[in-house]
Amino acid sequence: YGNLARSDEARPLLEEARRLWHDLGNLPMEADTFFTEASDDFFSGDFDRALILSEEARRLSDFTRNLWGQSCARVIPAMVYFARGETSRAMETMSECIRLGDEGGLLASSVGLRGDLGWLYGQTGERERGLEAARAALALAAERIPEWKAVPASVLARLHLLDGNLREAEALAAETPFLPIPVPFPPYDISLALARNELALA
Repeated sequence: YGNLARSDEARPLLEEARRLWHDLGNLPMEADTFFTEASDDFFSGDFDRALILSEEARRLSDFTRNLWGQSCARVIPAMVYFARGETSRAMETMSECIRLGDEGGLLASSVGLRGDLGWLYGQTGERERGLEAARAALALAAERIPEWKAVPASVLARLHLLDGNLREAEALAAETPFLPIPVPFPPYDISLALARNELALA
């Protein structure tokens, strides 16, 4: 329902799931419901509520010492800070999210957020650091989760386009078409679409 923008139907189910996980004593999954609802708030533009729910997810994940959950709980705050132009805070949160993802095995953070950090570096004039982060994300995706390769490849291509390196961007698109990944996540769907369109314009 959330991915179909049917929030009114999604939220009662999330609240019900949260109560059930709480009654079962499964705090990691209870934390996950806060993350899921925070994602919905972020996509709906309610950044303040997204941060509040993410903090609940982080608190529960800290309590259970769940590295996977600790990383997951930082994904939406990182995107909120990026969207608000709080560059330093976004970089700090992304870096922590990646570190915890690497330690806890959350490849979505290790690959996706590493690519996001690369794009943020590129947007703030640190182009070489951006390319380095995006290449690292692409190498990790190729090794561990090939179906996600398009996400860091699209970031790397967009960074090359910022530098006017059309040939490099075309080579990336030829090797890894910028198509949606199996798990729908709107920010990455948008990034992939932008990469396709920016490459076509170039």
